[in-house]
Amino acid sequence: MMPGQVPLDLIGPLQVLSSAARLSLAIDIRYLGPQAAMAWLGPLSLAGIEPLPKTLPHQDLLLIPGQYRDGYEPDAQRESLTWLTANAEHADTLMTVCSGTLLLAQAGLLAGKRCTTHHSLIPQLCEHAPEAKVQRDCIFTEDGRFLTSAGISTGIDTMLHWLTRVAGHALTLAVAREMVLYLRRSGQEPQLGAWLEGRNHVNERIHRVQDALCAAPARPAGRDARPSGGDERAPLSPPVQASYSDVDSRLHRRHPATARQGANDRNRLAACPDRR
Repeated sequence: MMPGQVPLDLIGPLQVLSSAARLSLAIDIRYLGPQAAMAWLGPLSLAGIEPLPKTLPHQDLLLIPGQYRDGYEPDAQRESLTWLTANAEHADTLMTVCSGTLLLAQAGLLAGKRCTTHHSLIPQLCEHAPEAKVQRDCIFTEDGRFLTSAGISTGIDTMLHWLTRVAGHALTLAVAREMVLYLRRSGQEPQLGAWLEGRNHVNERIHRVQDALCAAPARPAGRDARPSGGDERAPLSPPVQASYSDVDSRLHRRHPATARQGANDRNRLAACPDRR
């Protein structure tokens, strides 16, 4: 628990464990850090944090959430890094979310290991762990004792993976259902999926067409495509289709991922796992 902690990096994995404990898993969760309390989310703060023990007793899992860089406190960072370097061996599994992977790298623990972090932090991870096998576009990786994830929402996926290992598929499925999770991810999915690809533009009409393609990837994507079954509510009106045609050449030169047919093909491929 370090200053600047990303809220969902902690709450996502913690909710998985909390749900598992409510259902059947006997689990003891401790919160350790260099400070007894710290600012967290607006007016909310975190308290009741135990001091870092000189020697960590054996743990099944040590979770290291990520931090926002503008929340770093140098003294707390140095203390946490020194402690982690000395105590990492006492945990069966070390799990990181987002920039937590950087702390493992700075502690010299990732040489030769497959690992990942948030896509915006990949260059820093490569710098801190030049001998690591950095995976640039996946949501989490597992290599021996190390589970590293891309960040924020992916902490949920990573904790579900760990829960499957230690408690089995039945409990993990029950937890996922309680948490109303739509899709269980394997870890190899890209960090920026097809549903968000090609959205770095400000043309609202193009966004409407892209929304329609994502909602119904099986629908023909051509200019003359019409909703099936006489559904007039679909947003692919002729003016919208015409406006897409008018601007798509210029837009696609700047943002190739917005290309209508290519984007729809990627949407269809992304939808395939849901239908297996």
